[in-house]
Amino acid sequence: MRIENDIKLVLFSSKLDKNFEKIANIIPDYFPKNKIFCCSNMSDFSNTLADVLFGYGIVLIVIRDKNELNNFYQISERLKDHSTIVILSDDIDDMAQEAIRLYPRYTTFIKNEYNDVSQVLFKMINNIENKTKGESNGRSYRCN
Repeated sequence: MRIENDIKLVLFSSKLDKNFEKIANIIPDYFPKNKIFCCSNMSDFSNTLADVLFGYGIVLIVIRDKNELNNFYQISERLKDHSTIVILSDDIDDMAQEAIRLYPRYTTFIKNEYNDVSQVLFKMINNIENKTKGESNGRSYRCN
């Protein structure tokens, strides 16, 4: 199922491994290639977030350890204005509780098939499109 939209996606993953490939395989169904921005280090991510997402957009972050999570805390205020999906390592039990400080709309774990992420992306895109339609025609829409 291919969805046509103008929404941008910023994706962070410090490793380009099989888990990243699983995630990357679902993204082209929802975003045109020129609207996907991949980052593998915090500096690039921070700069891309500032340059690309000045309007509506979706952020997908794969966090593999506590060090990466701590690095994201430094820019957490900039994340709260965007629809954010956080994918955490299964290895660290308390990461899910700590990741709440990043204001994610959805949190899941690395070792799954990402069907849930696909469904959440679809819903986020619909919500963003409804918001922008509501702004352009004066109507208000409820986004769940």
